[in-house]
Amino acid sequence: MNVRIIPINTPLIDSLSLKIPFLDCDIIDLRITSLTSTYYESLEAHDEDLNPPKPLLIKNNGISIRIQLISIPEYNRISNTSENVQYISLTISSKLLCENYFEGINSKTIEQIYNYFMSLEVFQCSYETFLNSKVSDIDICLNRYIDTPLLFSNTLDNLLTQVGTKRKFVYKTSEVENIGLSFNERRRAKPSTPFIKFYHKYFELITHSAEFYNTYLFKEFAHQVQNLTRCEATIRNYAHRKRLEKYGILSKFNTLNELLNIPKNELFKFICFSLNSYIEEKPRVKSPNLSPLEHIIFELMQNCYNKEYTLNDLLSIADTFKGNSKAVTDVSRTRIRNKIKELDNIILKNDVYGHIKKQVLKNDKISDYLSIFNLQGYGTKADL
Repeated sequence: MNVRIIPINTPLIDSLSLKIPFLDCDIIDLRITSLTSTYYESLEAHDEDLNPPKPLLIKNNGISIRIQLISIPEYNRISNTSENVQYISLTISSKLLCENYFEGINSKTIEQIYNYFMSLEVFQCSYETFLNSKVSDIDICLNRYIDTPLLFSNTLDNLLTQVGTKRKFVYKTSEVENIGLSFNERRRAKPSTPFIKFYHKYFELITHSAEFYNTYLFKEFAHQVQNLTRCEATIRNYAHRKRLEKYGILSKFNTLNELLNIPKNELFKFICFSLNSYIEEKPRVKSPNLSPLEHIIFELMQNCYNKEYTLNDLLSIADTFKGNSKAVTDVSRTRIRNKIKELDNIILKNDVYGHIKKQVLKNDKISDYLSIFNLQGYGTKADL
C-alpha cells in the first residue's frame, strides 16, 4: 500500500477563478441564465422589475462551488468599441480533488476537477475549452512543518519585526481558532501590496474545514497535519500579472493551461517576491546630533543588532578595556557602558516597529522556518 505524503516546501496552486466563454458552453441548468425577481410570500406578489441571474451555490461535504453568469466589457478590434462579453465564472478550489486535496491543482489533477463540474450537470463544455479559459484570483500555497503552535506564533512575531514602511498593511490574526499573519486584505490587495498570509493549517482544517477534513482527509492524513502550517499568496488580476512579468518573476500567462505549465521554481519566486515586498532589507535609525565618533559607534551598533547581537553582547566589550591602572580601567569601562546604553536608548526610542531591536528572541528553529523565503539575513534553503 502506497502512503501519500503531503508535499512540503513545494509551491502548489490552491484555488483560482475561471471564466469560460458562454458561447462555448451548453447550458443544462437554466437557473444560471434566468432573470430573477423578488417574491413577497405574505403578499403573494413579486416585483415587476427583473434582476440579473443569481449565482448558483452548491455545497457538499464541506466543498463550496459557485457558478455564475457574468458580463465583462472587452475591446473589439473590428468594431473599435467596448462590448460586453458573457462568461460562465467558476470558483475552483483544490478541495474539489477530495482525497487528492494536498496534491493541488496541476496538469495531472485538473481533469478530475473538470469531470467534477461536468457531473453537476449545470453546463457542458469541452475539456479543451475548459483548459483555454481565462484565470484570475489565483492562490499559490506552500506547506511547512513547525514543532509547536507557540514556536509558530514566535516565528510570525519575528517576521513582523522585519516589516518595513508597509507596516500598516500587516497584522497578526486575531482568531481564537488559529494563529496567523496577514499581509493586506484580499479585496484591497494591489500589485505593490499583494495579499499573502501565514496560518496553522491543522487548526484551519479542524475548525473552518472540519466537514471536509473528516470526510476526505482524516483517515489518511491525520498523523501528517498535526504541525502543518501554510503560506498563501494571491495573484489577483491582469495588472498584478503584468507587474510580475516586468520583474521577471512569472512567465506570461492568461489561460488555465498556461498557468498549469508555469514551472514550480517560478511559483516559488512569486511567493518570496510577494513576502519580500513588505520586508525592510536594511532598516536603519538616523542618528540625531551625534559627534563623529558617536555616529560611528551608533552605526556599528545597528549593524550588530541586524546580525542578532544583543545589548549585553555589546556591553561585554567594555569589560575588555584595560587602562594603566585599576582606577582608570574601572572609570573607562563605566563610561563605555554608559555610552553604549545611551546610544541604545536612542535606537529604542526611534525604532518604532522594532526593526533593529527585535523583541522576539530569534533562535535556530525560527531561522530554519523563515530561511526558505529568501528574507534578508536568513539566506535560502530552497531546492526546487
